[in-house]
Amino acid sequence: MRIFSKLMPASKMKLVISSIGVLALVVFSGFVLFEASKAEVIVIDNGEKQTVKTHADTVKGLLAEAGISVGEHDELSHEQDTPIEAGMEIDYKTANKVIISIDGEEKEYYTTKSTIKEFLAENNLEFTDHDAISHKSSEAIQDGLHIDVKKAYQITIKDGKKDKKSWTTGGSVKDLLAEANIDYDDDDKIEPGLDKQVDKDMTIKVIDVEKVTDEVTESIAFETEKKMTVLWLRARKKLFLKGRMER
Repeated sequence: MRIFSKLMPASKMKLVISSIGVLALVVFSGFVLFEASKAEVIVIDNGEKQTVKTHADTVKGLLAEAGISVGEHDELSHEQDTPIEAGMEIDYKTANKVIISIDGEEKEYYTTKSTIKEFLAENNLEFTDHDAISHKSSEAIQDGLHIDVKKAYQITIKDGKKDKKSWTTGGSVKDLLAEANIDYDDDDKIEPGLDKQVDKDMTIKVIDVEKVTDEVTESIAFETEKKMTVLWLRARKKLFLKGRMER
């Protein structure tokens, strides 16, 4: 600056300094106006809220600025061509893949719901209390979640003269009888067998077997009994005489 001051008159020096100051002011004012002209928008990205200032004209442009790529199954509160307005709130949720297997048949779903209960309701999937579901309905949805469902069916149990209906999702006959509180003992006959696997349309029979012990009293004729008594006495007499002779 001292070199410039030596090379030019003081009046020109003041003019240069003034010009630089004006230019700086113009740049600063332009920057302020540029920032002030930005629209302030609230973006909720998978539950995380943040305030964003943008010059984007549409929701799509704003999401591009934020590095958000909207997938086919993702949820967006506005159409992507919606014009940006100051104060608007844009909610974005990433969809998670859920695999559900019902009696071995698998199907893929995509959802932005938070819990399994909400996901099932969204897809009109209804199950009974008798069905076996691998996860609780209150559990949170995670990407790649695999839910296994075994639907229950009814089995007829013939216990003596009574028929009882019992719900099951499979297992052995022994397991089903235990679940149905059917009492039996080792002498009873179980059809088709305790170790057999339960399947649909099966009927289980519990046949009560009672062991009966008969007491048989056999009468002996009087003559036969008398004859046996005489023979016994004769044998005793022979033994007595034999013993005396040996002495």
